[in-house]
Amino acid sequence: MSAMKKQYGSDKGENVFYASRNKGVITGVEGRKSANKGGLIQGFPKLAKKL
Repeated sequence: MSAMKKQYGSDKGENVFYASRNKGVITGVEGRKSANKGGLIQGFPKLAKKL
């Protein structure tokens, strides 16, 4: 991500990094959600479903 931020600027570099990761262009990087297997992220409340 740091190389993309350096090349494209802070905001655009981050967008390019995540778009590339999601598309599969770059590999070997894991997001928090992937590492957490879709579970709860600490600090976020669990939201109840309303029926």
